Amino acid sequence: PVLVREYGHAGLRRTIGTLQYAFADRMEDQLPLLRVPTLVMRGSRDPIVSQQWVEQVHRLLPHSQLITVPGAAHAVNYNSPQELTRITRRFLSDLPH
Repeated sequence: PVLVREYGHAGLRRTIGTLQYAFADRMEDQLPLLRVPTLVMRGSRDPIVSQQWVEQVHRLLPHSQLITVPGAAHAVNYNSPQELTRITRRFLSDLPH
């Protein structure tokens, strides 16, 4: 419901335009160039981003950790904010200082 409302506020033209830009810029081509620790996260019930794709992203990122949040959907920040916070804090605390 939150995403539908936000897309509604943005308008159909802007939403479609943004999606076109996103799909035209293949981030998969840039991922191997990143040299920073990266947390890759997906909700297990995400109908938009497949587990196969996040595993590909994880393989392409030299210093990544992949976490799948059980029971969460696409917008983990909306539907599982406490779990997102817990996972992110643990990831950050494990980084070398």
